[in-house]
Amino acid sequence: MQPGEMRKGRLEPEEGEFGIRRSDLLQEIPKNKFSNKIEPKVGLVLSMNVETAGVAHQIPATIVELKDESIIIDYNHPLAGHPLNYEITVLEIKDKD
Repeated sequence: MQPGEMRKGRLEPEEGEFGIRRSDLLQEIPKNKFSNKIEPKVGLVLSMNVETAGVAHQIPATIVELKDESIIIDYNHPLAGHPLNYEITVLEIKDKD
C-alpha cells in the first residue's frame, strides 16, 4: 500500500478479538441480590464484581432478560458474535531511521 490508499477488511467472530458469543457467560441472578438503588431494565450495563483465581475484578455485564424473581445478565462483550469490519488508510510511510 502507498500513502493515500485505503483498504477494507472483515474479521469473522472466530477471528476477532471479541470471539463468539458464549452461553456460559449468561448468568441468572435472584432480584433480591440487587441493590434497591438500581431499577433493572433490559439493555442496562452493570459493573459486576467477580473473582478469578483469587483476584477481584469489576467487569461490565448487560441485563438481557427480566423474570419475575430473577434477572439474566450477559458477561459477553457487546461485540462478541459480530463480524468486525474495518477500514485502513495509509497516511504516510516513514523510514526506519
